[in-house]
Amino acid sequence: MDARAVKVAVVGAGVVGLAAAHALGRRGCSVTTFDPEPPGSGQSFGRVRAFRIAHPSVYGVGLAVQSRAIWREWEDQWSEPLIRCDGLLISDPDREVWAAAMAEVGQPSRFPSREQVGTLCPLVDASLLDLDSLVFDPQAGAIDTRATIDWLLAINGDHDWTLIPEHVIRVIGDTDGPAVVVTAGAERSFDAVVVAAGAGTEALAAGLGLHLDTVPQQRTWATMRPRTALPASAMWMAMLSGHRYGWAQLGPDGVVALSGDWSSNDPTDTSAGSLSAAVDYAESLMPVLDPATAKPQEMLVAPVTVPDGKPFAISTVGPVTLVEGNQLFKFAPLLGRMLADAVEGLPLPEVPTFESVGAA
Repeated sequence: MDARAVKVAVVGAGVVGLAAAHALGRRGCSVTTFDPEPPGSGQSFGRVRAFRIAHPSVYGVGLAVQSRAIWREWEDQWSEPLIRCDGLLISDPDREVWAAAMAEVGQPSRFPSREQVGTLCPLVDASLLDLDSLVFDPQAGAIDTRATIDWLLAINGDHDWTLIPEHVIRVIGDTDGPAVVVTAGAERSFDAVVVAAGAGTEALAAGLGLHLDTVPQQRTWATMRPRTALPASAMWMAMLSGHRYGWAQLGPDGVVALSGDWSSNDPTDTSAGSLSAAVDYAESLMPVLDPATAKPQEMLVAPVTVPDGKPFAISTVGPVTLVEGNQLFKFAPLLGRMLADAVEGLPLPEVPTFESVGAA
């Protein structure tokens, strides 16, 4: 397929959809993006996301290394850093699994002492942590989400790119004809369609005969202020022990953003219970934070069960390519290129796909 002659629709203007539009535009495609919300909304909402090389599998580490290389290309083009690499502290009883996976791919990690924990992560009371569960990823850090979205919008503006603020009701894919994007106002034909619609991907996939096992959640990000000023280099930390999971990061305005597994499985639920759980979590590990300053920020997410426990899956139905997964912001540059490869019919090594409805 000659990419220079291809008209491609991208459903979704989150970071993955914008990255796909960028990769397609660089290959000469004419790209039209559909999203009723402003770019960077939905599951790309917020000020910061974590980037980490650390994963408990060689596969995940390898993907992260590839993605980080493209992040550096983006930073060179933007002439500003998009990731602040202060490192990441991970707590998991199986820390040796994480360290071994990183070592096999040639990536550094270390098991910090209690004194080092206090220096590396002043947000956390090191005396409250299980030292034998900790592993440090020195290449990790905080992604500036707004700068990333702004750069993608600017660079896409240099290509043949159009943004249409309409909700896509259905995508029709036929191997013998063009793909059709259906909105309330029109039906438009394209040579190919990429679906990167976050929580909206499941319904569009079902219309194409694919099954995605997702559970919509109302996720609460709490922001709190520290009781006393913290060093500007205060890094991201992650607690992945058991079923308790949390993130904390000190922003440039001195406000700490905190997220975790206190999300409600009821997408219509209010933030009250989730905010209370976030405050309890902060008080249990980060007494430096003032719970009286806690404020909620909400977004709807749709965690999906990916085959083989991989972070994402890409499926193609005729001229339509769909992507869905979990915590995809850090993989966005790599995913953009993978989706462009799929549009061109190039193979995607070791990427799982979703099953067709009714498949065994």
